[in-house]
Amino acid sequence: MAQRLIFGRLSQNRARALKFVLTETILFLAVILLQTTLFARIRLFGAVPDLCFITLILISYFCGKEVGAITGIAAGFAVDALGSVGISLLPVLYLFCGYLFGYFTRAIYPKRYVSYLVVLAAAIPVRMVITFVYICINYQTIHLLEIMGRILLPEAAATALFATVLYFPVRKICVFMNR
Repeated sequence: MAQRLIFGRLSQNRARALKFVLTETILFLAVILLQTTLFARIRLFGAVPDLCFITLILISYFCGKEVGAITGIAAGFAVDALGSVGISLLPVLYLFCGYLFGYFTRAIYPKRYVSYLVVLAAAIPVRMVITFVYICINYQTIHLLEIMGRILLPEAAATALFATVLYFPVRKICVFMNR
């Protein structure tokens, strides 16, 4: 009898796997809607925080590398579908981020808030590099100091601030998904 794997996990029944997929889909839809509607109008530090990236890091942190990789692809396509830029590198970048953060955090046990802050300290510079790559692709001339002061640092500060708050609800959702 062959084992049935869904999202890298052994599935005892399809209802549990469906609950996992639906819960994660609803979570990302809520986060993407918040990011594109509410935070597009209310800018903290003059930038929009990337809640989708932080939710991806949290899912990878709690659920592992396979779930992080699959979630990264889906989240990247969802964010690109809602009108970011013409060049679609985000699914690939989110795939690598979801897999790598899930891979490197698999040994962290127990999953505590303080260890998440260390992971967050590694994730924020990665998000800054992703933003910088998109800026370099879209604009012909760039001024590094101006980009750092007006775009990268405000986005990093806003993302880090909301990432510290987003930990608690996403942890509850991940515990619910893993039951």
